[in-house]
Amino acid sequence: MTHDDVLVLGGTGFLGRHLLPRLAARGLRITVPTRRPYTARELLVLPRLRLVPARVHDPAVLADLMPPGGTVIHLIGILSEGRGPHAGFDAVHVELTRRVLEAAGRAGVRRYLHVSALGAGRADPPSRYLASKRAAEEAVRAGAIPWTIFRPAVVAGPDGGAALLFARLVRLLPILPLAGASSRLAPVAVGDVARALLAALDDPCTVGRTYELCGPEETTLAGFVHAVARGLGRTVRVLPLPDAVARLEAAVLERLPGRLLTRDQLRSLRVPGLSDGEGLAALGLVPTPFEAALEGLAGARAGTRVPAGS
Repeated sequence: MTHDDVLVLGGTGFLGRHLLPRLAARGLRITVPTRRPYTARELLVLPRLRLVPARVHDPAVLADLMPPGGTVIHLIGILSEGRGPHAGFDAVHVELTRRVLEAAGRAGVRRYLHVSALGAGRADPPSRYLASKRAAEEAVRAGAIPWTIFRPAVVAGPDGGAALLFARLVRLLPILPLAGASSRLAPVAVGDVARALLAALDDPCTVGRTYELCGPEETTLAGFVHAVARGLGRTVRVLPLPDAVARLEAAVLERLPGRLLTRDQLRSLRVPGLSDGEGLAALGLVPTPFEAALEGLAGARAGTRVPAGS
């Protein structure tokens, strides 16, 4: 394998589907492991991309996937914990990252890009999610492979993430009870996060640096929901929940299928999703306005798929 080989872990997810077409447009050879290749068959139209059935928590599988002399882009992450041996924050964010770094080091990988989360740089993360993201970053910095870390704010796009979740709720509920409604954030377009990864791929100036990726506008979680409603051509009344009620709601919802809200997520919302550190501008990128990042949301209602490279 050569410098043209890229292993993308988590490539079938929301961010990965925006990143992969950009990598393919550069003529790179891309390997995307997935437990369920049949759910991502549309990616096979991308040139030089191969989907590999694989369980990446297996060290032997990881060793076989590694591109000697190439690049590893690690996108895998979860927002809430599930059940099972590989479904917790420590297993997914910390232990898997360590296994990836070990396998990459043995294979002679030349470059490593790691997607973390805004708030992971705090010395006292208030949630287990952010604490696990911080521990993963520490493992990356301790490694010998030239690395770059990205900490996105809430990622906005019409075909996944928080916007799609709230779009489903807005279509169902004219009045939306909302925990953490006043939480501050600067949503970043999913395409901008993909462009940031691509910009850092071959730029030696980005090695050993951490970029906090935010959009150009500050809003609140309630403002995010209202923007989603406007993107759908609807209106919604947001009903902010007092903290005690929010905790009670989260305690119930985290036990239901889908885990729409957990108490750990509420603790994460205490951290403002803002940054004054290096971000998109340091990578030479102009951030996309928030509402422009949601263009196509109304079309997604009819089941249309937004192009992955949009």
